[in-house]
Amino acid sequence: MVSRPGFRLSTIRRAVDADTRRQLRKGRYQEIKARQLAHKLEPNDRFLDIGAGFGFTALVAAALVGERNVLAVEADPGVAALARANFADNSAAIELLEGAVASAADAPDGMVDFYPNDALGQGARFPRAGGTARIQVPGLDLAGLLQRHQATAVNVDAPGCESDVLVALRDFGAVRVLLVTVHEA
Repeated sequence: MVSRPGFRLSTIRRAVDADTRRQLRKGRYQEIKARQLAHKLEPNDRFLDIGAGFGFTALVAAALVGERNVLAVEADPGVAALARANFADNSAAIELLEGAVASAADAPDGMVDFYPNDALGQGARFPRAGGTARIQVPGLDLAGLLQRHQATAVNVDAPGCESDVLVALRDFGAVRVLLVTVHEA
C-alpha cells in the first residue's frame, strides 16, 4: 500500500517495477498526467478511462469531476480486481467495466482475445513479452460507451491498442479532452 496525496493505492509488488514503486512512494507516479487532468478537466466533465490499470487515473479524475462522473474500463480481470479494491479503499463509487474496447468486427460473438501480462497493466489484445495464456474478455463498443456515459473527456492507456481505439471511433461527439498514452511496443 502506498499513499498518493489524496488517496491510497495498492499494487502487486512483484508486478510493479522498482521505478514505478519509487514514484508511487514519493507521490510522483504519473504526475504529468495528473497535472494534465487538473488543467484540462472541468467540474461538469464526464470522464471515460480506457485501460484503467489499478485505478490511479480514475481516482485523480474522480477528485476533479466527482466519482459518479467517471467510468473506468479495464480488460485484465486481475488488474480490474485491484482497481476495484483501490476504489473501495478510497471510498470511491467509480463504475468499472471489465472488457476491451473493440469493434463489432473484432468481437462478432461479443468476446475478444486478451493476453494478461506479468507486469501490472501491460496486458494487451495480442501476445507480448511477459504475457500469459490467452483469455477471452467482453468486447466493448467505444461509440456505445461514449454515448452511454456522455463522455466529455477520455483517457486512452491501452498498451498496443491505442490506434485501434481511435480508429474505431468515428464521432467524438461531445468529447473535448482526449489524452492518449502511446506505448512504444
